[in-house]
Amino acid sequence: MPVTQAQLAQYLNVSQETVSAALRGDSRYSQQTRDLVIQAADKMGYRLNPGARAIKTGRHHAFGLLLSQVGSVSGIPWALQWNIQERMAEHDLHMVMSHVRDARLNSRQALPRLLREWSVDGLILSYRDAPPESLVSTLKRMDLPSVWLNVKRSVDCVRPDDMDAGRKACERLLALGHRRIVYLAPDLSDQPGGKHYSFTERPEGYVRAMREAGLGPCFESYSSFFDPNFAIERTKSLLQRPDRPTAFIVHACDHLLYSILEAVRELNLSVPEDLSILGFEGECTKMGLLQVEQF
Repeated sequence: MPVTQAQLAQYLNVSQETVSAALRGDSRYSQQTRDLVIQAADKMGYRLNPGARAIKTGRHHAFGLLLSQVGSVSGIPWALQWNIQERMAEHDLHMVMSHVRDARLNSRQALPRLLREWSVDGLILSYRDAPPESLVSTLKRMDLPSVWLNVKRSVDCVRPDDMDAGRKACERLLALGHRRIVYLAPDLSDQPGGKHYSFTERPEGYVRAMREAGLGPCFESYSSFFDPNFAIERTKSLLQRPDRPTAFIVHACDHLLYSILEAVRELNLSVPEDLSILGFEGECTKMGLLQVEQF
């Protein structure tokens, strides 16, 4: 049978209120008393009953991190995930994370059931494309506290300043003496769903920085973006021009980097001696390339 707080109190010859407060870390009790209760709880195998705690406080002391099953629209950097967990732990909260099929996200019946199963007090949602309208309306109807990550909304969202990121990327390369700076981005016109807002705001920041420097912006798109061989040949053609670029700003770093570096190798060029490459995502740091930190 599970050990109860009443049994702990009897064992320690203190009140159950003292046991409960000590286990919560209540500062009204001395550190010696709290340590004594915690040691006894460990010795007797006591485990907190989250259901009883929720009934008593009206809270689950947990938040859900909701992700789509489609990684390209719902990815979250590991460092950001870690920091969220660290901040929650500071407030005696824990996080429940799950990838959920879009069909369930779009279901007015399935979503409330899912949230009840999770037993959470609120949600953090990582959904970079336009979130399903049924999901937005269901959360509003349930009056569940929710914060959106990397989505452009007027309220309840945390997102990078992508226009400033595009500007800073260009300014950094300008400061290094580059003038022929090309912005590389995928052509997503044939991809399902709308473009993420960053595909508009990062290039706009780049354009502003180039024009302030008295230079003309130059964009190149990769229509067969997910074909590495096409990307290699496209990059080689750019680097073989008489007025070849001396720097690339890469919008989607993780997809293009390997192809760009392979093209550079095949042309017997070097990074950063012959070409500087700057991106916005974690793969750049792993490869020792320039990067604009956002989250």
